[in-house]
Amino acid sequence: MWIITLLIIITGLSYIYLKSEKDESNIILKLIGYSLLGAFSFIFNGLPIPLGFLIFLLFLKPKVDRVAKTRAVYLGLLVFLIGIISPLISNYYSERPVEVVTSSSNIYMLDIKEDWKNIKKEIGYPRDWKIDYFRVNYNEDGEIRDFRYDLIGHLENNTILYRVEFFPDKKVYSITARNVEQWLQYGRLVLADRFFEVLEEINLKEIVKQQEELEWYVLESRGEYITSAEKDVAHFQFGDDEIIQIDNSDLPISGFYISLYGMNKTSKTSAHQSYIGRNYIKYWFQH
Repeated sequence: MWIITLLIIITGLSYIYLKSEKDESNIILKLIGYSLLGAFSFIFNGLPIPLGFLIFLLFLKPKVDRVAKTRAVYLGLLVFLIGIISPLISNYYSERPVEVVTSSSNIYMLDIKEDWKNIKKEIGYPRDWKIDYFRVNYNEDGEIRDFRYDLIGHLENNTILYRVEFFPDKKVYSITARNVEQWLQYGRLVLADRFFEVLEEINLKEIVKQQEELEWYVLESRGEYITSAEKDVAHFQFGDDEIIQIDNSDLPISGFYISLYGMNKTSKTSAHQSYIGRNYIKYWFQH
């Protein structure tokens, strides 16, 4: 955008100079100065104020080549307005929803890793996308109830949070983005590529078959490197070529994890229904 702005300034000043009276010394430098005055601003309570332009209107009344100098000030004001509008336009295009179509609404048939590759093509492909939140709720037959995950990464000098939401009825991922100032836990999060590699190795259908029948099932992760000593959870560790069950005597365990558990109804009233998680399994892995 700065290239376009520079072209506007050069073209504008050239036109103003050609139309000026040219009967004043150093007229080019003075026109540049008036343009800078028109672009000068300050921030008051988060609101940009065109201070230079206001000073010109209230206090400056050029006697020589007044038309050219006034045009130069308005050119500076135009640059000021472009500086305000261009980030809004940029944010609109970067934060507008993007959709990626997939082939199924069933978690057992959904190729989440391949879908992730397609999503990367849409949102840009830095190497540092990380998972901040991941959750799928699905029925025993694999039909997805809801599915969402959050990505955090860097594009150019911006930190961007992407929310990826799956709509089972349309078989579509909707991706929205917003700029964030910083992400304190970023260094403790798992790379998205690694996360989806591990997820692909978990046989969700077989695990559900081995459990008691529950209302629905949850696949979940916070993406963060943690340490756990929970003894009421079945822990499994991803090794080089196999998945090893961790005995309670080997706890605590540290790493990234993906949880799988079921939801069971605990109570029901006319206005409220309560559920509790059951049969927790955690799959642990490293970078």
